[in-house]
Amino acid sequence: MLLHPPPILAHNEGSEEDAITLTFTSAIAFTVSGTSLGSLASGSVSADYIAYNPVSGQKMFTIPSAGWGGTWAIGDTLKLDLHPSAHPIWLKEIVPPATDQEPNNLMVLGWYAE
Repeated sequence: MLLHPPPILAHNEGSEEDAITLTFTSAIAFTVSGTSLGSLASGSVSADYIAYNPVSGQKMFTIPSAGWGGTWAIGDTLKLDLHPSAHPIWLKEIVPPATDQEPNNLMVLGWYAE
């Protein structure tokens, strides 16, 4: 039987690079886990599922209940990869010991993105 995965709404603010697996424990209930984030809250096809980032507490993605199709069986899995649209940038200034104070110490960082 052809199973129709639901439309998934991404929320970039809480997303992290991860591979998420939904594993069905019954025809309507599933568990959710990520390779990096570990176990997330369980869900059901009869209610909207919202995955929260356990580190930041922000939404990562939403699966609307109206989007599910087909008949799911125990052990069926749905896998999705999360790729946030922005990556963190780490800047570090190294000042050697006994360096004189720089009165005009300034750094400007700029980027253009769509």
